[in-house]
Amino acid sequence: MNLGVVLADEDRLEEALAALRLAARLRPNDPLALSNLGTVLHRSGDWEASAQAYRHALAIRPELPNLHYNLGNAYLDAAIQGDLSLLNHAVHEYTECLSADAAYPGALNNLGNALKEQDRFLPAVRAWTGALRLEGGMQADVVANLVHLRLFLCDWGSWDRRHARLAALLREQLARPGANKTVSCQPFHALLYPPFPPELALDVARSFAAAATASVRHFAPLQLDAGVWRVKARGRLRVGYLSHDLGDHPTGHLLAAVPGLHAAGGQVDPFLFSLGPSHDLPASTPYLARLAASVPPGRLYHVAHMPFHEAASTINQHHLHVLIDLDVWMKGRRPEILAMRPAAMQVVYLGFPGSSGAAYMDFMVSDRVVTPPEASKWYSESFIMLPGSYQVNDCARAFANARADAADSDRLREAMRRDEGLPDRDLLIGNFNQLYKIDPSMLDSWARVLRLSRTSRRRVRLWLLRFPAEAAARLVKEAAARGLGEGDVVWSARLGKDDHMRRAGLADLFADNLHVNAHTTATEALWMGVPLVTSPGRALAARVAASLLLALGVPALVARTRPEYEELLHALAINPTRRAHARNAVEVGRDAQGGLFDTASWARRYESALRMAWDASVAREDCCGVNVIDGGAAGLLRRVRRWSGHVIAAG
Repeated sequence: MNLGVVLADEDRLEEALAALRLAARLRPNDPLALSNLGTVLHRSGDWEASAQAYRHALAIRPELPNLHYNLGNAYLDAAIQGDLSLLNHAVHEYTECLSADAAYPGALNNLGNALKEQDRFLPAVRAWTGALRLEGGMQADVVANLVHLRLFLCDWGSWDRRHARLAALLREQLARPGANKTVSCQPFHALLYPPFPPELALDVARSFAAAATASVRHFAPLQLDAGVWRVKARGRLRVGYLSHDLGDHPTGHLLAAVPGLHAAGGQVDPFLFSLGPSHDLPASTPYLARLAASVPPGRLYHVAHMPFHEAASTINQHHLHVLIDLDVWMKGRRPEILAMRPAAMQVVYLGFPGSSGAAYMDFMVSDRVVTPPEASKWYSESFIMLPGSYQVNDCARAFANARADAADSDRLREAMRRDEGLPDRDLLIGNFNQLYKIDPSMLDSWARVLRLSRTSRRRVRLWLLRFPAEAAARLVKEAAARGLGEGDVVWSARLGKDDHMRRAGLADLFADNLHVNAHTTATEALWMGVPLVTSPGRALAARVAASLLLALGVPALVARTRPEYEELLHALAINPTRRAHARNAVEVGRDAQGGLFDTASWARRYESALRMAWDASVAREDCCGVNVIDGGAAGLLRRVRRWSGHVIAAG
């Protein structure tokens, strides 16, 4: 048993599992042996077997708090992977642990995590506040959790101080030796905090990538079939997509048409690997059903239940040329699968609006707006630069009826607004994002626009979603503190996708969030003909809407600065002629061949870009990017020289 523990400490998980399984067989009634086995099974991603080992141990020694804690952790991670029914089990086990030892900081911290996943926000805060009072090395984790929850709930007290404190804790953690420890802040959360510079977000991602690499370093390397490197010049690339979110999720909605376009064309053979919950199968969701039907039979594989090394081996057996990671650091990710290098070329795309920070990821699909040359220092990957926007969508197929309904919106607008409980004649500036994307300076800007518009003939109102309701209650108070009355902000509940699309078309304008832009919601608003106003920031997440608008052919809706953003939004709100011109420009761009909503054209350009990146990989070019030109020509961006972070293209 001691050998297994030592091997696990050295990240030699495969050998540790063999030793600990033997120990558990030899000592079947030893709770320590069973607990150690459960811990390594958990680290391997086999949560079901891990939970079984812990339950066996608890049957022998139910009074041990650490066994309840470990079992709670197994349930929590399995729940985050998609089986939300296990959250109640996780909460129960953490509660049992704390009944035996009320000063168990890890149990309080993870109890807070489980409660937050259940949207029980105030109990989560109480758990984390209790953990802060304890000593035990969890302080940074708890601080990070509280900072994120306060952002999520639009609780803006001590805004600068709390972000500065978390940034200092993270930099302290990053400076410590040891390449296999993650820092306390999730990579996605690091992108959300306006005070955090992009280089800190990259360092956070790198720490998680280093931990994933350390977890797999003692597993036998996967073998790439030699034939993979000899794909014929006109042969089809075998391209796999790995994601937790292939079903009813914004990532799945955006990508829905692409595998079918691959299969129907002659360039790419698609494979789909789902990390979603076991019940999220084609029979139970129309999104996965359509995906499964759009690719050759048997090309949708469910790998969520597998330990990461088994999932990586399963992917590897399909001899992929390219594996696209659609999750990276989003919920449900399995980075160890990518760290094992199951495919010859591995690419970041779509789901995570930043860099993976991972040496095992080769490229990122991007465009020249979301990742301009001066931003290359914030990304560990080489770029595959697409013309137009990097973001694909399926609006033309999925929401054709919603657009048809909106075609008569001038005649029906007032009646439709009344049906939705909206003011029928006022001008509505909509924003349909989750409320965590609103920060104090963003609400300052919108409040200024609304106050300036009070002399307009039509009353101008801000239209938001109660997403979540707890945050909406705080925003009402924050709006009042900025001089807005009760009627200046209109609130609506969330709707299902089709109903949301029809309702979104009732907005007169869409005001973008400037630190973390609208992504899917921006595309949907533009499809419904709603003019969207944005101003690009530094990082990718702050430049997506500009990418969409430029691809749509409406650069006039992209402001250069925040004051210009406010000025443009105000001008469109009070000037019906200018607003009508903007809506017409959006509608013309929407119908343009080869434009933002021509998904088939986008797929052809994307496939050409993947082919060029593959050719560069085969040739072992010192390649820092692939640039696809609108006319169809493409070229490699060779690493000729760098100056001030710019990549210089030769020839």
